[in-house]
Amino acid sequence: MKSLFHVLLISILITIAYSCKKDALNPQTSNTQPVDTSKDFLKEANSDRSPEYFIRGDFDGRTLYLSSIADANSTDDTSWNGYFINYSNGFDQINLIRQNTGNSVEVGISFLQSKIFRRQLPYTIPDGNPLENVTAEIALIDLKNLWRAPEGIPENDFSFYGDTYQSIKIVVTSVANHIMEGTFEGTLTSKSGSVITVKNGGFRILIKVVNS
Repeated sequence: MKSLFHVLLISILITIAYSCKKDALNPQTSNTQPVDTSKDFLKEANSDRSPEYFIRGDFDGRTLYLSSIADANSTDDTSWNGYFINYSNGFDQINLIRQNTGNSVEVGISFLQSKIFRRQLPYTIPDGNPLENVTAEIALIDLKNLWRAPEGIPENDFSFYGDTYQSIKIVVTSVANHIMEGTFEGTLTSKSGSVITVKNGGFRILIKVVNS
């Protein structure tokens, strides 16, 4: 009986030892996900009050109106918001740019080859016609951390981009009196892989036509 007890005790000890060894060789992986702080600037950014000219949007659920331009250009919109055309070489580009008061966030929308004054409105980009080659891009920039890393490298987590090739839809609804109006939605992605969803996007900006 004593021998049987010893055999059972040794068997239990071996089982416990094997179990501990197995756990050591196969540790449980942590389910903790890294915290993405690159989008915190949206929570901290000031939203302007429904101005006459603006770019607005719900960025990951945070509604922002942006109504100003950089302090250094506060009296001249030309280089920031304009329709640049060169009929001799076919150049056709529209730039719409706005920052919030305090200059912590910037949104830029650029259009290439839109020929927008010749379009029947509303005009949607992408328009489904590859021969037209009309494209547009939206950039959302955290200005407070603008120089934290060079543009284009994986560590860049302050610039978020989307284009009408892949992730953005833009509808231009009016260009009456050179006031460009429209809507946009989609996703913006940084080089570090962070994604911001944009809903209820809109713009209303007076543009200056520059023939070069």
